[in-house]
Amino acid sequence: MIEQVNQCIDVLVAFVNRRVLPLSFTWNKKKYAIDKVNLIHESRQNGAKWYHFSLSSGGGFYKIAFDTEHNLWFLQEADFGY
Repeated sequence: MIEQVNQCIDVLVAFVNRRVLPLSFTWNKKKYAIDKVNLIHESRQNGAKWYHFSLSSGGGFYKIAFDTEHNLWFLQEADFGY
């Protein structure tokens, strides 16, 4: 079941071929290693550019986003796979 989360998270990223590649994120004091980045897209919200990532981690699926104006990461949605 997909849960709307919309909370700030910490994300570890690598820069590969001029692209951002999320490696893991921490939410509620738990670290989630990212198995696969399934989709990346951009949007604009109130003039600020956002990057959106759909991820797989440990059998669950997550949507995270990066707000470039405030340099903040958010966990938007979580489907824990149970």
